[in-house]
Amino acid sequence: MYALLLLSSSAVLVAGQSGPWPATPHFFPHTNRRTAVLNGTWSFGFAADPTLDVLAATYADILTPNLTSVPSAFDVAPPAIKGPRQTVFYRSTHACTPGAGAHLRFFAVNFFSRVFADGKELGNHTSPYTPFHFVAPPCGADGTRELALMVNNVFNKTLCPTCTGGDFYAYGGIIRPVVVTELPTARPYYIERVEPLTTDVAGGLITVRVAFGGAPPASASLTLAFNGGAPGPATNAPVVGGVATLAGVAVPNAQPWRLGEGNLFTLTVAEAASGDAFTTRSGLRALGVAPGAPGSAARLTINGEVVKLKGFNRHHIWPDTGAAVTPEQEAVDLALIKELNVNYIRVSSAP
Repeated sequence: MYALLLLSSSAVLVAGQSGPWPATPHFFPHTNRRTAVLNGTWSFGFAADPTLDVLAATYADILTPNLTSVPSAFDVAPPAIKGPRQTVFYRSTHACTPGAGAHLRFFAVNFFSRVFADGKELGNHTSPYTPFHFVAPPCGADGTRELALMVNNVFNKTLCPTCTGGDFYAYGGIIRPVVVTELPTARPYYIERVEPLTTDVAGGLITVRVAFGGAPPASASLTLAFNGGAPGPATNAPVVGGVATLAGVAVPNAQPWRLGEGNLFTLTVAEAASGDAFTTRSGLRALGVAPGAPGSAARLTINGEVVKLKGFNRHHIWPDTGAAVTPEQEAVDLALIKELNVNYIRVSSAP
């Protein structure tokens, strides 16, 4: 269980592992690239001046003499005690392949963050609880890359435009995993996203959109493989606006997605020239609206079947871990959800 000892802004911060979080990707999408999940111990520090302007600060201001756990919330405090509101710093180093760039994915950092790789600023992010990514420059000759973050949890219109002061935004820090995925070096592009879009539930047909990052090619030779099976024949598809589209793709042994029956399939898309491969998971599902009885509201349908939503609002916060909920805590919540026969969850903050 995560534990935080916070004595003052200058005290050594000692944090247990917030997890245990898996050291390999346990969630989709997957790729065939070298991947590092940076869950664990990071160097950490509070800004010496609590009023430090995080927008004006430089890389030289990032001082991390202490340690903390990632994911975790740095401002967890006992009931009725206000946690610190200021800028903090994170730093971590990981192994990388010399010359290879990387896709850096942060699954949630609250509230405001600035990201640096090997001392170079990559950009900032202002929306709490939401994933974001940057592309890091090529790995140096020494085979290591340093990541450093400035994180601020102060409520204001500049650093957190969506913050209202309510409990939705009560905790700051790197509260979800950080995943580093190396980019292919054979070509100046990579598969950034694969979208299987259901077009015919009964016929088991989908349209596959393959979005490329970097400098997309004019066309791409793509193969598709379902559920870990052998890839089918290659298709040469034009790339328009960075996206290749394959229509009328049949899902083998197709079964429709239903409440209580996920019937999910995996789809691996490989691109020949770059050697890149990207695996996602999806299901055959079409959302619709059916007219209600006279005087009644319209009804939501899934695959043509009227569905009654039974659910509640979930905040993703616990007293001891704040917003950095652990996999064990997720399992407890999921057990309660199943016990209550819930089929719809409104999240006040994205997981």
